Amino acid sequence: MNDPRIRPDQTPESDIPPPGGPVRFRTLRYLSSLGPTELISELWDFLGAWYATRNWKAILAIIPPLVLLMTLGGFVLAGRLRSKESLKAWYREQASQAVGLQLDGTPAENTDQFQKERTPEEEARIDLLFKRILQLGDDNQEARYFVAVHNLRQGKVAVARSMMESLAPADAMGLDLAHAWLAEDMYRRSVQGEAINPVVIKHHLKCSLENPRIQYDPLLYVLYAKLLEQDGDVDGAARVLSRASDQEPKLQLEPILLYARRGLGNQAIVAADALIARLSARTSDPRISEEDRIAAFLTIARAYQITNRVDETVPVLQKGLTLAPDHPDLRRTLSDTYRIKFRMSMSSAQGRGQASMDTLNAAIAADPTNVAIQSELSLLSQLGITSTQANRDELIKLIARQGASTTVRMLLAESAFGRGDYAAAINDYELVLADLPTMTIALNNLAMLYTKVDPPRLDKAKETIDRAIALSPDVAEFLDTQGDVAAASGNAAAAIEAYIKALERGPERMQTRDKLIAIYEKENRAEEAQKQKEIRVQVENRIKAMQEQMAKAQAANAEAVKQDAAPNTSPNSDPPTPQPTTPSADPAADSSAEREKPLQ
Repeated sequence: MNDPRIRPDQTPESDIPPPGGPVRFRTLRYLSSLGPTELISELWDFLGAWYATRNWKAILAIIPPLVLLMTLGGFVLAGRLRSKESLKAWYREQASQAVGLQLDGTPAENTDQFQKERTPEEEARIDLLFKRILQLGDDNQEARYFVAVHNLRQGKVAVARSMMESLAPADAMGLDLAHAWLAEDMYRRSVQGEAINPVVIKHHLKCSLENPRIQYDPLLYVLYAKLLEQDGDVDGAARVLSRASDQEPKLQLEPILLYARRGLGNQAIVAADALIARLSARTSDPRISEEDRIAAFLTIARAYQITNRVDETVPVLQKGLTLAPDHPDLRRTLSDTYRIKFRMSMSSAQGRGQASMDTLNAAIAADPTNVAIQSELSLLSQLGITSTQANRDELIKLIARQGASTTVRMLLAESAFGRGDYAAAINDYELVLADLPTMTIALNNLAMLYTKVDPPRLDKAKETIDRAIALSPDVAEFLDTQGDVAAASGNAAAAIEAYIKALERGPERMQTRDKLIAIYEKENRAEEAQKQKEIRVQVENRIKAMQEQMAKAQAANAEAVKQDAAPNTSPNSDPPTPQPTTPSADPAADSSAEREKPLQ
């Protein structure tokens, strides 16, 4: 080994085994003489050579069948080793986990597991698991339910419905999931015009929704509550609606509305106070998001409104506005609250109304885009507050004494508009808009006036009505005015577009439809004109039927309220809480019928 002619990386000849000798001995001895870096290099070379000499296509082709074979073998072995009962229990456990249920049938988490979106692979696995349960002779109701659901998703509706009906009989208690499915199926069919037995659908709703283990679609709770209300079970309906509100916060007010609608003022107040107490903590909780806190303020305010406690509503909304000063829903609700105060004070003042001007001004200031304010202005006009020059002079003196009043300015403008004094009306509307540029009623009426003057100020009219629509894009009246302005300008295409948008938002607007028909005929578009005429007849018939139905419903509701109130003869019982009065609207009415008048 000390021979200088031998390099360190060479093996002495004496170390080389004879042919056929132990090569592994040479390899191990050689490797043991290498340093760490050289050893890693040798290992890397070996792995590279091994990888390069493998037939990877064959290996990759055989791996999936091998894995599948091993899996099947494992299942077969597990089945051989397990008893039939333990195998059933294993499949039930796997199936329950797959659909998000515990073994007792309750959801594993507080989520709607049955509506969860799943991949096709997950659905196929669930279907196979439940079918295997049934194949093992386990008459598991939930397994049959999920097999029925899978049939439904494959388009086998009749098969699925038959399985559901076997799980949930129409005259006995069955699987709550199947009862809920059948109730929803019956409701869907009734919407499509099929005659449905209300007793049967009520039975299915009762058997499903009164089981507390699962929260279903809020629509089912609302439907069940309606059926209970029709049967006179108001308290039961309120309880059902309360359960629905746990899932859908937008339904929190429904129990209060139910009691108020039935004339049960005390129960309405009790339900409202319970809701207010629950939500009040949320309004001051810093952990709650701003959106949720605003929603709590709005719900509390509405609960006070429904029970006619408007004086308590205002501070709640004002507190909410400190959090979000420009929130449109808070401002609209505050405006409506002042409108209710105006109506209530008008009633207590026996129609005099002068004391209510400040309240109506407050409603306008809170939300100048609130189109419903026009109802209050119309009420004052109907009471004759601007009927004579003497009355109008008194209003002018009121402005001189107390400064500009939006309500008085609007009344004077509308009075001048109605008399045909367009210059005076334009002046008053412009004064209103100088103080409140977003008052959409004034913008709409001013745009109409610009088309009436001689010569018409059509550019100014278009600019003005476009401002109103930008602030309130879904008001049919404003779109109708936009169509009138476009028609006056000779732009038939723009007028047609505006009229169609107005009719989409208010199909009952007969005057708008007549103007659309007229412009179609003027443009020689007879087919479109005829179609609109046919729609007009259909809408008229629908309105007539709706009016008859409303009259019957009002009569039935009055009788129901009378029956509810009849047993309560105790001298200490409180009278029903009066409901806020709101203007009733005839669906066939159209404020554009007489264009010389402002928005009514």
